[in-house]
Amino acid sequence: MQHETLAAFGAALYRLRAARRWSLRRAAREAGVCVTTVMRAEQGRSVGLAQAMGLAGAYGTTVGALLDGAEGRT
Repeated sequence: MQHETLAAFGAALYRLRAARRWSLRRAAREAGVCVTTVMRAEQGRSVGLAQAMGLAGAYGTTVGALLDGAEGRT
């Protein structure tokens, strides 16, 4: 992903986590990843596809929906 795409993906993840009032630890547990991965993703840094899918899935959405800006809304 390009820098702008990573930043948008991270911002979307942060908004979803904040809306649920989840801690980083809770988000990591729900996604099946480590806290560092949640932090990296939210900061717009690169994470693996499986990790990105786990993060999106924790919020009931898909990587594609987050990249499209849909954030799980259909």
